[in-house]
Amino acid sequence: MKWPRRRRDEPDLTRAWRDIDYAVVDLETTGLDLHRDSIASYGVVLVEGGRILPRDTYGLVRPSSPMTPEAITVHALLPADVADAPPVSHAVQVIESALADRVLVAHAAWVERSFLTRAFAATGRRLRCRIIDTAAMARAAHMRCARGPSAWPRCDRPWPRTAPRSTSCPRWTTWPGSPPCAVPMSAQD
Repeated sequence: MKWPRRRRDEPDLTRAWRDIDYAVVDLETTGLDLHRDSIASYGVVLVEGGRILPRDTYGLVRPSSPMTPEAITVHALLPADVADAPPVSHAVQVIESALADRVLVAHAAWVERSFLTRAFAATGRRLRCRIIDTAAMARAAHMRCARGPSAWPRCDRPWPRTAPRSTSCPRWTTWPGSPPCAVPMSAQD
């Protein structure tokens, strides 16, 4: 795999992780068909200096395609919830602003990258950022976080019984140094 040259405006991923600013992005979509489905909502949490900032962003998007029953089951958004939402162009402006000088972090980032690339292109923009995929990090560490705590290797702390299902392995919360899987996935690759 040939690594693209880093542009001056991109963060240097050889620095310690706390020295890089992040935008943790989660999208809900009408399905996973990249040609037919579209964004239905987005959430962005900013991380600076290793700390989560108290200003998070969440928004609904009026999708350009109908919700699939499977998508409704996953995210519990109904067509009526997004019928009067702003168009995707508004979401692109918000997300683009949040990504300025930050690395995008997402779990199974191919979903965010694919849908954001298409949404940005529809508004005449390009998605230009580095992306860290937490699912790829888990695979690289031979973790099976999707199956739950019983499938994880021994962590140095016990799994909290009251944590939500989506919480990742406690090992990642105190991880020293730089991420092992900082994958450059800019739109021009």
